[in-house]
Amino acid sequence: MARLYREKALEKAKVDEHSTPSRLLKAAEDLFARKGYSGTSIRDIADGVGVNVALVHYHWGSKEDLWNTVSYNIRTELLEFSKELASEIEKVQTQEDVEYVVSRLFDFVSDNPNAIRLMAQKGPGGGVPVWMNDVVSESLGLGLEFVTGSGEVEFDTVDIRMALTIIVGAFFIFFTHPELMELLFDEDPENYSKGFRKQASSALSIMISRFAGLE
Repeated sequence: MARLYREKALEKAKVDEHSTPSRLLKAAEDLFARKGYSGTSIRDIADGVGVNVALVHYHWGSKEDLWNTVSYNIRTELLEFSKELASEIEKVQTQEDVEYVVSRLFDFVSDNPNAIRLMAQKGPGGGVPVWMNDVVSESLGLGLEFVTGSGEVEFDTVDIRMALTIIVGAFFIFFTHPELMELLFDEDPENYSKGFRKQASSALSIMISRFAGLE
């Protein structure tokens, strides 16, 4: 599916979230995030909305077209949020600033858990999604901006690559291991409570602050 057509189809789907194209897109996103590309069929997507398979093809083309559309949508949302977060990162100077940025990030992922789950799934070619490279590059850029920015934040005592890896890894665990989260915290990543969001954000911000020498 050509990029222009995909963008127009997405625009139409976003106008009415209750429309059939929008519901199919959401069903596909949920299934791809949980089961991956190879584990999801067009029939699964159609059944999830209660329509016939032909209607999926009519609105979104092939399964690969639908995967590409879902990926494009997620990538766009992640990059847009990254730009918003960049302006906040520029202001970070204290532990309170760190906690605010981390809480914004954790809330965003909590509200859009499929984003990080799709990053862990294999695409049509059997590898990680191509768009993940764009997102990872942007994320690392933000991380480095945070590390080297002005203010009191100094990461002189820790390997920056190690710090960023630990932080990214923590987010993957929070949102791709529901059984573990239920066992340890009696929480569901599909619907983290406000209290747990605050608790997790606080723990992550303390860890980052210690890396940065703010504690």
